Amino acid sequence: MRHLAVRFRNTALVVLGLVPGFSWADISVPQKPWKEVYELIRSNLRLSTESELNQAAVEQLLAKHPNRIHWETNSASLAPSGAYEGPTATGRVFDSGFGYVRITRVDQSLPETIQSEWSGVNNSNKLKGMVLDLRYADGSDYEASVRAARVFVPGEQPLLTLGGKPLTAVNPKALKPFFEIPLVILVNGQTRGAAEALTAILRQERASVVLGSETAGSAGVYQEFTLSNGDRLRLLTGDIKTAGGNSVAGVQIRPDIQVAVNALDERRLWEDPYSKPASEPGPAAPHKSVSSKAAVTPVPKLNEATLVKRQREEQANSVDGDPGGERTASIEKLKAPELRDPTLARALDVLQGIAILRGQISRPD
Repeated sequence: MRHLAVRFRNTALVVLGLVPGFSWADISVPQKPWKEVYELIRSNLRLSTESELNQAAVEQLLAKHPNRIHWETNSASLAPSGAYEGPTATGRVFDSGFGYVRITRVDQSLPETIQSEWSGVNNSNKLKGMVLDLRYADGSDYEASVRAARVFVPGEQPLLTLGGKPLTAVNPKALKPFFEIPLVILVNGQTRGAAEALTAILRQERASVVLGSETAGSAGVYQEFTLSNGDRLRLLTGDIKTAGGNSVAGVQIRPDIQVAVNALDERRLWEDPYSKPASEPGPAAPHKSVSSKAAVTPVPKLNEATLVKRQREEQANSVDGDPGGERTASIEKLKAPELRDPTLARALDVLQGIAILRGQISRPD
């Protein structure tokens, strides 16, 4: 009985892979005779012509390697769907100390654009953290991704290897505040190409927190071929690796913290984080600042129509005999808008938690 128990234990250890020196790679798996099966099907199954078999094989390759093979019809645009036409980067401050940069394209102008957006921000609002929003960002200039990374990473060592060639860049300016503050990166399924490379660099070199959903997995060096019918076939032929040797070519980047957002709402909330979700999944939990004293929340802009309306309402209340009293009957008080973008709200929560641990923000009572 004891012999059987020992034998059972050893078998279990093998199954679990806990035997020292054991590896599943040690167990040889016989290669299936794919070519033999193909020939038998082609020769004996009359329903499948050779053309149909070849088409099925190509379709399987396209389905198996969607990030390495791109077949674009003659009428399709080379630009990714949903490409954003606007400034390369825009910036703002949340909660009086958390910087936010939204990037739409990674190109050679990006480092200077980031610096321009944040010129003087750290002097008036000492930054305790930064959110780098790369949702919907694209680009194919990988040297630009290295230059942009240098805004946040000090030094001159290579940060990326493109087809075996190391890519280096020096820091554009003395940007010490950017080197030290915590960094959270936002990504989604429309984060593509050079934006994915920038994410991979900052995740490794800055230990940044990546938040959102999996990226497109379209980084890499592609070679384009024109087919006989005018279609274009783009094949991943060159590898891209970070300084740590991790390949990012054709690989989706999985965030450290995943945030599920309704696809109908995500683009709208990205453009305006205070807008009401179109799908209305339910009341969203508002983002609250840890320190209400330090919080600076943006207020709605008053346009000409709103000012005229308010003036008329005040005049109407004055006629009613209440020239200086409360006018709550028809005048709505301005309320601080509610941050409805769940991905951005989660990022700010992460930065606030880090700031609390560093003693930069007092704990709530």
